[in-house]
Amino acid sequence: MRYKKSYSYDPVFALGFVTVYDQLMEGYPSDEDRNAIFQAYIKSLNEDPDQYRVDAQKLEEWARDQNSTSLVDFSSREGEVETLNVNKRSVDRDLDVYRNLLSKLVQAKELLKEYVDREKKKREERSEPQKANEAISKCLGQQQFAGL
Repeated sequence: MRYKKSYSYDPVFALGFVTVYDQLMEGYPSDEDRNAIFQAYIKSLNEDPDQYRVDAQKLEEWARDQNSTSLVDFSSREGEVETLNVNKRSVDRDLDVYRNLLSKLVQAKELLKEYVDREKKKREERSEPQKANEAISKCLGQQQFAGL
């Protein structure tokens, strides 16, 4: 989207990007690295990562203050909603894409968890015969030592 001719930065884009990024990187082990990657990515686009975070937070706070009625007719309102300068149909389409991505992300996380659990179980099953052999060897070694 960033390289479409029609692209122009806006708070809605920032909120969408920040939200998707945070959810994709949720399992990343280091908060510091996760933030550094975010900073590097946005800076590589010659944009301000702090502006993304600030705008995303402001828009999220604004959205929390809304109710179903105010959101349904937001395109005809004045003030902050007017300054968003977004087409409701476009927002609805983007929300559908976002929900689809979230659904796929949840499925991917579930598959990953199943894979990790399965591999852990396999590892445990492989190590059980080894543990048994070690126990037998230890027992035999103690018997031999006792016999001396």
